[in-house]
Amino acid sequence: MQPSRRSQRLKVILIAALFFGPLLLAFYFYYGHGLEQLRPSTQRGHLLSPIQVLPATWGDQTAPWANRHWTLLLAGSDPLDAKGQGLLNDLIKVRLATEKDKDRVVVALLQSNKSSLPSDLNSVQLVLDDAALSHLGAILAVDSGPVLGSNRVFLVDPNGNLVMWYESGQNLLDVLNDLLKLLKLSHIG
Repeated sequence: MQPSRRSQRLKVILIAALFFGPLLLAFYFYYGHGLEQLRPSTQRGHLLSPIQVLPATWGDQTAPWANRHWTLLLAGSDPLDAKGQGLLNDLIKVRLATEKDKDRVVVALLQSNKSSLPSDLNSVQLVLDDAALSHLGAILAVDSGPVLGSNRVFLVDPNGNLVMWYESGQNLLDVLNDLLKLLKLSHIG
């Protein structure tokens, strides 16, 4: 006895549904539809895409990342206010918390006036030149707001690539966690 055409068609449809059903569901769930919070994410900061390359020098000044270090760059106010000083102190603590990798990390401040930097922050490297500030400001702009004074933290890799940025009020443990992962995976700097 030969199977009917109808039962053969049902078998083909069932086999197609078994294959295409999960595939269509996977596309549906992967590409959003309110389930963004289910996507795995390991970084806490904002990744820059495409990555911006920062210049290594301006005139006679060498950028901190030109010395093959990971750089935590603070875009503080000029002159540096109390909140900016607190952030710099916290970034120094983040650097020290990387323990054995602390020599691979530097903290830098983006500003145009060296006189406003307190003496207890002498380990912080400065990006000074006004031409450098305007050039960096254009590269570091992530929205329409000004960069200088935003108290944002930017993460620059040892090749001078601007990789990530963090909001001014973001928990610095997020910066530390991201930095530790990058230092573990990276063999540069």
